[in-house]
Amino acid sequence: MNVHSRIWGGTEAFSVSLVRQLDRRRFDPLVYASTRGPSTVALTRASIRWIAPNREPADEIEFLRSRLTALRIDVVQANHLNSSLALAAKSIRIPVVWRIGGHVGEIMKGARADAKKRALAVVGIVADRVICASRFLAGQFDDLGGPAPITTIYNGVDLELIREEARHPVVSRTPTIGMVGHLVPQKRHLDFLTAARLVKARFPNARFRIFGGPYPSDRDAAYAARLGKEARRLGLASDLSFENRRREKFRHYAGVDVMAFPGLNEGSSNAILESMALGRPVVAADSGGNPELIDDGRTGVLVPPASPRRLAAALVELVGDSARRARLGSAAQADVARRFDISDCAARYGEVYETLTRGRGRIRP
Repeated sequence: MNVHSRIWGGTEAFSVSLVRQLDRRRFDPLVYASTRGPSTVALTRASIRWIAPNREPADEIEFLRSRLTALRIDVVQANHLNSSLALAAKSIRIPVVWRIGGHVGEIMKGARADAKKRALAVVGIVADRVICASRFLAGQFDDLGGPAPITTIYNGVDLELIREEARHPVVSRTPTIGMVGHLVPQKRHLDFLTAARLVKARFPNARFRIFGGPYPSDRDAAYAARLGKEARRLGLASDLSFENRRREKFRHYAGVDVMAFPGLNEGSSNAILESMALGRPVVAADSGGNPELIDDGRTGVLVPPASPRRLAAALVELVGDSARRARLGSAAQADVARRFDISDCAARYGEVYETLTRGRGRIRP
């Protein structure tokens, strides 16, 4: 399978969790990265085998053809909408699983509608099986047809790892509201900041923590700077922290009273599932795949998208009601254990790999 090399995002985090859970008696996984970077560092730390070219190849598809053949790969999993790995595998008749973890409208923001349709059509034609991380994402293919069967497999989280890391949470003495998400406009941090100011009108001692940093681009750096400026304008600077944590992040999530997720068109949010696994009550936008993860009123709260006032009202209610926070958190934790355990998720992926590689013995995805 492939990962982005220069960034560490939800797809990369999920891929590491998935590979770690694959049964090594049945599978011999190998991850491809186009260059060395944050993802290859994380793969090494997780003791996952990976390959990357020593220098950028003149023809990446031809390079991949030769490597796939030499390594005798049985099945390929593409994890991004634009995948040379999938095209290379298809050209030498290696079965292709194409995982869709994001919405084309966000991945190709600004592109023409026909270009987005063509990108999805290529997936349907090249792949032998398409796996979507939510029914919301699978719905992108409804009007396209295409020969590839489409399967929905929700993301899973590593419950054991999360709970072990969170045994000693970083707890505040004041009400604390968190938000998790890379500093990109899709996550709607500005809605969170507006809601935070409204929450402070009711709870002056409340604190706010935004977990996540910008991707390495000038555009995202400018967005991050804009968020800092807006926080100061709203009078939140002394009560708000931006924290780009990767290690021990669950200790900090576990110390938050309520988690907010105002982002739009999320496919299957790892951060929502992680927060629920920690027993944190979650307030999220009723958008994208969120309603498939959260049972509104039982395992979390859904609010209208792009509505900071409704977000703030839900946060105020939960901050002021510890019993309801406990009920939501407990139900969320149980639901994640039942529906979103990474071991169950990996078993379903394994079934797909084996279906496409009958009779090949130990499989090299």
